[in-house]
Amino acid sequence: MPRPRPAWSGGPEGLRDALQRLLEERGGVLLLDSVDAVDEPEKGVYRIDYIFHDLGRGGDVVLEVLVPRDRARVPSIADLVPAALPYEQEIYDLFGIVFEGNPFLREAFFKPEDMKGRYPLRKK
Repeated sequence: MPRPRPAWSGGPEGLRDALQRLLEERGGVLLLDSVDAVDEPEKGVYRIDYIFHDLGRGGDVVLEVLVPRDRARVPSIADLVPAALPYEQEIYDLFGIVFEGNPFLREAFFKPEDMKGRYPLRKK
């Protein structure tokens, strides 16, 4: 199945505004299905896809965030969508992308303790 076309694509600074607009437009009936991260070193970014299912209209809605590899920081959305919390923790632990405003980030949650400081899903 092909990846759905993003409803919004942009840098980390626009994520929260895009999400708030989406929640208002869709009446807050969105279910977070997953948050996926992909390392794209040839483009110099990490791509994070927030995939929501629209319970009112049906279908998936994707917010795509392109995070510069040299500044791997994204604002947390866990206060707006609490289900994002474990996804942010996993991506932080395995990619090293910091979700600003998430007080629960820590290493060695999804990887062994002896891998602290190493991020196994980074390509380079």
